[in-house]
Amino acid sequence: MAAAASPNLGHGFPTPGPQDPDVSKVMDHVFFQDEKQWKASRETENYDFIVVGTGFCALGFVHRALENNPTAKILVVERGSFFLPEHFQNLPASAKDAGLSEKAETFPWTVDARTHSGSDGHATWCRGALPFFGGRSTIWSTWCPRPTDLEMDGWPDVMKASAKKEFAASEALLNVQKADAIDKSHCHKTMEIIQNTCKRPVYRYLQDAVQSALRSGNSEGAIPGIYRVDPAPMASQSDTGVDFEKFGVPGPFLELLQNHPNLHIATNVTVRRIIRNDILATSLNTSRGILPLGNAKLVLAMGCLPPTTLIQSSFPELPNIGKRFSGHFQGSITARIKKEALDTDNKFGKLEVGAFYVAGLADKDYKKQYHIQLTALYDENPEGNYLRAFRYMPDVVAMATREQTETSVGYVVLVCAILGEVDYRTEENGFVPNPDDTDPTTSSRLRVKTNGANDISTLDGMFDATLATLDFLSKQGAGSDVEYWQDGLGWTTEKPSAESTRADFVFHESSTMHAGHEDDAPVCPESYKVKGTDNVYITGSCLFPQSGSWNPTMTMTALAMDLADKLSVEEK
Repeated sequence: MAAAASPNLGHGFPTPGPQDPDVSKVMDHVFFQDEKQWKASRETENYDFIVVGTGFCALGFVHRALENNPTAKILVVERGSFFLPEHFQNLPASAKDAGLSEKAETFPWTVDARTHSGSDGHATWCRGALPFFGGRSTIWSTWCPRPTDLEMDGWPDVMKASAKKEFAASEALLNVQKADAIDKSHCHKTMEIIQNTCKRPVYRYLQDAVQSALRSGNSEGAIPGIYRVDPAPMASQSDTGVDFEKFGVPGPFLELLQNHPNLHIATNVTVRRIIRNDILATSLNTSRGILPLGNAKLVLAMGCLPPTTLIQSSFPELPNIGKRFSGHFQGSITARIKKEALDTDNKFGKLEVGAFYVAGLADKDYKKQYHIQLTALYDENPEGNYLRAFRYMPDVVAMATREQTETSVGYVVLVCAILGEVDYRTEENGFVPNPDDTDPTTSSRLRVKTNGANDISTLDGMFDATLATLDFLSKQGAGSDVEYWQDGLGWTTEKPSAESTRADFVFHESSTMHAGHEDDAPVCPESYKVKGTDNVYITGSCLFPQSGSWNPTMTMTALAMDLADKLSVEEK
């Protein structure tokens, strides 16, 4: 740092110089705002936009705003510091084995005692936030499906149109590619070279076999409850020459920062409250002092629950904030079938992977949606390949364990992560002010109740459809019994119970400030402006009127890009 910072005090002359650099100081010096620059932002700068958060939506908004106007002045503030430079799956496998994602989470809310105790149902908590530069983008599954019109049930038409208009641009920003396109151009000989020389998994013959079977079953109605089968769309296409590279926000954000001198980022800035003059937000009360807004438009891009708390504490008179809550339940089933059932032509290579998005319904009106994130793995040398395969797994959150793969030579292992939507119509659910907490950044209480009418129907439907999907695949080719992995039993033909497959949390939380034209909708869908404010705008899944079951990242990034377009037009 001394060598870079000062021509008179560098390179060990006339003194050794500072010996205690840390990551925050280095990153502030090179990329982010140090104390002097932060002082200038507060006292002398005039910004067009001030963005809170540095995750997917912040990147989508800033990227598009600078496309529209490369000289736009934008300040982005992040509550945390620099954590990881990219997606953790691009790092050594020890990052997962050490439980990095779980240990990095924070929970800036209180869970209702009825939810925590289990009296509200099996889901007793909600996955937390990652309070670091890039947010959860450094630790996510990278699945980016496009929802259909029907899957966006309950959304205003204008909001559907806004999202669809930006789907392609959002996929390009996030480097989305479909699993069946990763190795599609390679011939059999090239596949052998890739596996023998590069020693990486290939998405080819196993991908084709399972995909063909599932699509055939879907078209014939052979898998009850399933209506859609797609190759998994993953944010994994590299623009650096690497063949498979999971997407994270930090790199693209820092690249924008280097190319746009009017873009500033300040870390370790916790926004405690929005200071307002009637309906006009005038400044932010932060952990690093008051930040005046001036004429800047304020864009809250910090997930779903934290901005809800901020609006509740700053505009307590606004109705319906946090009165609606949705999100996803998660289940998981790991099974295996013999290779011969799927590899009828004996084409599988030594290490093959497949990834599939399989959507279903527990009803006919798209209010009980679920989908299966199905990963298939065939490995002739699991003991030697485990660490290598980790980097290429489509869903690192739900992947086969070392023990499961090492005991499955000659089998295709099928890992099913099952996502079902939390019923947004459950009146007991909500994210409401917590009068017992005086900290404005955490003063909300979350309740999630699993109701019998709809949630249980969804949970049962997604469990039954997953078993039916696995059973259908086992009947291909020469056929095979389905064996299920059960803790304590290992591989067994005994089917797991539905309850044993359900995770005890919800995630992909949404809908707390849903957009709509109805009186109880807190956000205007045409402008993304919080109703009852003059210059406060919302991005993220909190806008979703209904969560569906599809992974939200690509869609919420698309909406953030649309917001940038709308505000850029206003600036002109």
